Amino acid sequence: MPDIVDAGRLAGQACWIEQRLFEILGGWVADTARGNEPELARMLADHAHHHSWHAELWRDRLPELAEHPPAEANRPRSEAVADVVDAVADAESSIDRLVGVYRVLLPRLVADYDAALQTTSALTDGPTARVLKLCLADLRDDQRDGEDALETLIGSSGAATTADARQASLAARADAAGRLTD
Repeated sequence: MPDIVDAGRLAGQACWIEQRLFEILGGWVADTARGNEPELARMLADHAHHHSWHAELWRDRLPELAEHPPAEANRPRSEAVADVVDAVADAESSIDRLVGVYRVLLPRLVADYDAALQTTSALTDGPTARVLKLCLADLRDDQRDGEDALETLIGSSGAATTADARQASLAARADAAGRLTD
């Protein structure tokens, strides 16, 4: 990490996206359970808790600087990123929801965290590197779980074309928005 301001920006943006993922997945749990998908609801609940914990880890990494208060740092990288996340949150079907989270958002978040990890210094960024590694381990496991659940839903409903179209649409928006975190 080049300096404390950059580290704070990463922590704030990561905290924001992790908190939003917690809210989104957590918000889908009851609806999914009512929709007679209890295993999917359980998975979403588990993953929501992972994101809540990640947000907490990132919140603890926010620097205390007078010119950059922690509350101001906890925000999306851009309005375009917030719009993409909102589009994922607005999905109504389980397939559309899983596509948005597990095929669009999480792969990008993993790539961003991997890139950030490559720029950390063992001498000065140990705590940040540890948070990145902990988050990456969960995200990769969650992405695998989500993809497995999505494949099961697609296979049982024959909705591959719809899932592919949703993924292409969200991916185009996400690509235009750029990275989720700096």
